[in-house]
Amino acid sequence: AAAAVEERAAAEKAEAEKAEAGAEKAERGEAEAGEARATAAGDARRGAAAGPGGACAGCAHALVEHMATASEQAERAASYAALQRLVDLHSVASRLVLLRALLRRCGHPKAGALLLHRLKQEHLDETRRRGGAAA
Repeated sequence: AAAAVEERAAAEKAEAEKAEAGAEKAERGEAEAGEARATAAGDARRGAAAGPGGACAGCAHALVEHMATASEQAERAASYAALQRLVDLHSVASRLVLLRALLRRCGHPKAGALLLHRLKQEHLDETRRRGGAAA
């Protein structure tokens, strides 16, 4: 009976150690994932800060195309939301340049109207930030 109790205690101890090791591993994984997210966000900001040209503009154009041509409304809405987040990564001046470039390339009237609305809103917000009258 004593041997069974000792065996059981050893098994419980081993399980507790295993659970603790798993928790530590999960915490390390979460920390590493957080670091990876922070690095990716930093990379995205640096890429956005480099200007509205290149891969960022290409990605934005692809999102506009998908937003305008996807058959499912949920897909169009997700593309629009992703485009908004991508534009938000840029500085104000770069946003205006990127939105103008997207408008020039956009061959879809409804998508163009959404881009124009965002461009106007950015312009108004910038005018207000600078203390000028909204025209």
